[in-house]
Amino acid sequence: MRVILLASTALTLSVLGSPAWTQSAGPVASDSAPADIVVTAQKRTERLQDIPVSASVLSNHAIEEAHVTDLSDINRVVPSVEIKGTFNGRVPYGMRGISTNANEGTIGLTSGVNVEIDGIPVPADSFAANTLSDIAQLEVLKGPQATLGGRTASAGTINFVTNGPTNTFKGSFSAMGTDDKEYRVDAAVSGPISSNASFSLAGFASRTPYPVYNNVQNTQSYADNKSIRGKLKFESGDFDMLLTGHYALAKGYGDTFTMQYLTPGATIFPFVFPPAVAASRAYPYPIYYGNTTIGSPVNMVSNYEDMDGSFVLNYHMGGTTVSSTTAYFQENQFQSQDILNSNIYFWNDSFSYLRGYLTSIGVPASQQPNPPLFNNLQSQAGNVKQWTQEFKIASDASKPVSYLAGAYYSDLSVLANGLRTWAGNPTSKTNISTTKSYALYARVTAKASDKVSIIAGLRNNWDKIGWNDTEIFNPAASQYYNCNPNAAGAPSGCAWNLSDSSSTLVGDFSVQFHPSKDEMLYASYTRGYKPRAYNTAHDFLSNQTGPIDTSAAAVAAYQSDLNNFGSPAKAENIDSFELGLKSSLLDRHLTVNAAAFYTNYHNY
Repeated sequence: MRVILLASTALTLSVLGSPAWTQSAGPVASDSAPADIVVTAQKRTERLQDIPVSASVLSNHAIEEAHVTDLSDINRVVPSVEIKGTFNGRVPYGMRGISTNANEGTIGLTSGVNVEIDGIPVPADSFAANTLSDIAQLEVLKGPQATLGGRTASAGTINFVTNGPTNTFKGSFSAMGTDDKEYRVDAAVSGPISSNASFSLAGFASRTPYPVYNNVQNTQSYADNKSIRGKLKFESGDFDMLLTGHYALAKGYGDTFTMQYLTPGATIFPFVFPPAVAASRAYPYPIYYGNTTIGSPVNMVSNYEDMDGSFVLNYHMGGTTVSSTTAYFQENQFQSQDILNSNIYFWNDSFSYLRGYLTSIGVPASQQPNPPLFNNLQSQAGNVKQWTQEFKIASDASKPVSYLAGAYYSDLSVLANGLRTWAGNPTSKTNISTTKSYALYARVTAKASDKVSIIAGLRNNWDKIGWNDTEIFNPAASQYYNCNPNAAGAPSGCAWNLSDSSSTLVGDFSVQFHPSKDEMLYASYTRGYKPRAYNTAHDFLSNQTGPIDTSAAAVAAYQSDLNNFGSPAKAENIDSFELGLKSSLLDRHLTVNAAAFYTNYHNY
């Protein structure tokens, strides 16, 4: 039995008292029905009942009640969201069954789910949203959100709203521990510095053990995470500014998966052993559903260090607000894994079988390979850097006609140095992916009557992608594979420096009907997209043990491979239609949200 021990305390010092919280709403008066749920994921504060989007909103109380401590826990509380949990690698996101999942080798490629923290996009290659802390509200918008979310929002948007400075002193502390050695400690404090300035400071530390046991190293997998976020707010008349700084360190130790199933008749590593030998090879550790054991000599670790900050300026002119948001994000990454998940020193005996097999087919002993050193290590190190700048203007939403318009720029670079020393498929490669995006967007809301509203939006996005790739195919000898099968002379390096650019016009249109304040019917059409992308996980064909095959068939196949390699995948275009109903019942204690949608992904 798993035993959980919890302890928490909170302190608020305020002359006016503190507001109450409901499970699905923001602050409300303690003697009234729940207040309106508000959403900020569309770049302005709006009632959930007023946006023509299928959305889910969770307050900090709801997150705590559901014990949401990791990004993958969102699966349990938000329908139609699928997030693969991991503590040793990037997290694939999916929404409504749509995701462009990629392994660690594919860099610079978004899954299609736009992840934001306080409205600022988080790079898809980062680990920043893997752990949750200091969350005031979680907002999930389903379906393409390209008009305001751009290239990363082809499937939806997830926005984490973190707690900020307060005008009264507040503090909280919570601790959790279990009998299987998991623990988590959270602490936060906020309050005024002067009549015009206030602050907030929050942090957490946690350890999570995982049921994966390495019986060679006698170790169990676990993760250590820690984070601290500070905010400083200054207000003066119609002007306010917010400065945010954040640091996080996520470390993982041990493997993240075990052998669970092997298809009957399948063999382990048939490309290493001759067919007769491969058929007799057996994995030496248990293979069954529920297996939690591995046996590996490799020290598997991961380390993700985040350093990010933002500076927000707002100027209010009556009901119109002009804003500037500048943000910088950097993450340093390292991870090492075991490709085979095994402690078998199979090279010695397998090569004796292999030499016998080669002799039987007439290969001279002088041309037969000797067993290489045993090593399963695969590691990847790199960093993610992103600058973003956004200017926007938002008019008074209560007017018959209101608008939201802005300009957005982002500069993202991802560096990944990969090394695989396993002799069955060694490689050393450096990938650099760059993405620059420029966008202009606008959305107008017109109230045709007290009950009918029309919303229309457009976005023009220009994306420039770049990719620099260098590969070495015999790391032990620092040898490069020859990229041209017909080339003579010494092997040369495989290096590519590619770029591509494209522009796209997307938008949305919706009609709303409000029978009452707490009811809304809507119909919408959304045009979304994902720009062209390079397949940075592509490996060149390697052949270290023998001469290059220069036959006409081999050259033609290789040339085709290279041609596809140098061309980006086509842009993804999306047409989405949705009908929805939003209603609050029982004095706003029960909400009903229903949606029917049809989405067509072209060049998915």
